[in-house]
Amino acid sequence: MSAEVLFETQRKRVLELYKRAGQPFRASTKPYKSTRALKWRIAEANAAGAPPHAFLICDGAQELEFYDYGVGEAITQGLDGLGNVSDSKTATRGDTNLSKAHSTNGAEDFIIEGVGAGARGIRINYTDAAIAAFGVDPVAGDPGAIKMLRGQAYHVDPAALFTPPQLHSPFNLEAVLYQAVAPHMAVEFEWDEEHVVKIGTLDELPQAGAASYLRSNGQPRNDNKYRIPEGYVWRRDGQADSEFVVRMKLTETVAVPINLIAAPVDGGAVQTPQRVVLDISTRLYGLSVKIPSQN
Repeated sequence: MSAEVLFETQRKRVLELYKRAGQPFRASTKPYKSTRALKWRIAEANAAGAPPHAFLICDGAQELEFYDYGVGEAITQGLDGLGNVSDSKTATRGDTNLSKAHSTNGAEDFIIEGVGAGARGIRINYTDAAIAAFGVDPVAGDPGAIKMLRGQAYHVDPAALFTPPQLHSPFNLEAVLYQAVAPHMAVEFEWDEEHVVKIGTLDELPQAGAASYLRSNGQPRNDNKYRIPEGYVWRRDGQADSEFVVRMKLTETVAVPINLIAAPVDGGAVQTPQRVVLDISTRLYGLSVKIPSQN
């Protein structure tokens, strides 16, 4: 018997099961998305140095679990331990398109045939004293500016007015923090809290979405993804393999030296952030199959 006959993809197997059931079914290739926050702390800050500098430390053993929350659920922002801001936020459709933690949408079976990942953005947290030194009133100032400086809002700062140039300057020619951790982030799939498949490391997962070439992991195309032709099945609720997560674990500590920024006002003093957060998004590609709605 040839190898072609012995090899059967999960797509072929699942479609055959639906056909045998004798019911009409609907198929879709809409991907699933989920986002999590990786924390970086500040160490050995020297505001009086020439130049002023510090170290960004991403401590090893951090774990991120994707697809373990749905839209509207509370998730962490990666700002825990900072007294001036809450760590909790409500997940939006910008964070995920999952309606229920661990479960596929609408009682569908999803055949995972590709994975992509990339940096969604960077957030930086300053104390209220530092925010005031930047010329923004932390109480009465514009809410958008305050959220940016507290690490609650995404931003782009190409001229490094408020953010260390290692984080946003286009002269870096890459997403520095993401590229620093990607080779050290172990990726695995887990079903029902027992069955684990080890995929590899984050640097093996291409961007699989539109982005700037300066910020993307590989070519920023929707079809540029880690391909799994044999497929894995994420089953609908009530079936074996229905509770699913993608887990990433930082296997060792990563450090990035950074410049500290002087407040862009007359005689502004150098300010040291408290925390930097790197948000990582993943996407699962493949084929979903389900019984059509009766409504």
